[in-house]
Amino acid sequence: MAYNAYRSEEPLYTMIEYLRHELLKITEHKSFCDRDVVELSQRLDAYIVLAQRQKSQRPQAESGSLQQTAY
Repeated sequence: MAYNAYRSEEPLYTMIEYLRHELLKITEHKSFCDRDVVELSQRLDAYIVLAQRQKSQRPQAESGSLQQTAY
């Protein structure tokens, strides 16, 4: 069950990593105040917030499935 949740989030995390990489590249040549840098940073922020929301909304049963139960 937890594996299925991860698979559905994979494209989101791929996009986050892509945008992060692009942001690092663009800041080598442009100021942090440059419009392109700010827009890319805001876009990355939006994807990060989306990922955090998805992770926090995941049912407890899925996130707890990897924990061992002590008897």
